[in-house]
Amino acid sequence: MSLPERVLWEVAGRPYVFALLVPAAWAGVRWLGARRFAASAAFAYLVAWGAEACSIRWNAPFGYYRYTAATAGREVWLAGVPTWDTVSFVSLATVSAAIAASALDRPLPGAGGRWLRFVLLAAVVMTLADVAVDPVTLQGSRWFLGQVYYYRSATYLGVPWQNFAGWGVVAATIVGGWSAAGGLARATLPPPSPRVVLVAVCCFIGVAFFMTAVAVALREWSMTANAAAIGALVPAGLAVGRARRQPAPAVVRGA
Repeated sequence: MSLPERVLWEVAGRPYVFALLVPAAWAGVRWLGARRFAASAAFAYLVAWGAEACSIRWNAPFGYYRYTAATAGREVWLAGVPTWDTVSFVSLATVSAAIAASALDRPLPGAGGRWLRFVLLAAVVMTLADVAVDPVTLQGSRWFLGQVYYYRSATYLGVPWQNFAGWGVVAATIVGGWSAAGGLARATLPPPSPRVVLVAVCCFIGVAFFMTAVAVALREWSMTANAAAIGALVPAGLAVGRARRQPAPAVVRGA
């Protein structure tokens, strides 16, 4: 197949990947501006591709896993890594960073401890997304995803802990890297608007509960509980944190 045919087949065959990318990109552009978001997306893609390429060759940072190459002749692959899989890192990094920035309130100074907390919180949110997604996608042979990859060992619902640790490192590298390169680590990080935060939270919930629905269809009840709990935990935590930061109403005393 020619390259344009592979691109079309990939978009048509993996609509859930690009359905997430569209609102995530909208949120990123509205939050950071088109140029900064384009730079952050390119950086995220390169870091994610590098991490995946290293893992399938040297088992780090995600541990020992391999792609099955079942669709290598129909999709766009780069040095053994399917591009659609790497694209998902761009979407999840954008969504997770917006949620983290909102959780830390405004304004968010770039330099110092609060910027570091922003990077670490974004990495936690992004890793939680993978905890919801990876166990279900690993069962791809039982639903329309197909068997895309496999691990040699398993510790949590079929996925090794090293994979989740690798996601945390890669997520922190992506968010910390693009915010530093874009000058956001030295200046004030622009706060995401309520609409951007809403879209980001809806994206996160959508991913988690899509995986919940697939797990229910597969009758994998542990995976169902895992994905549903994560889908509820992050937005609930964000809501509680924001509610606790609201100033107490002034008490008007009578004369």
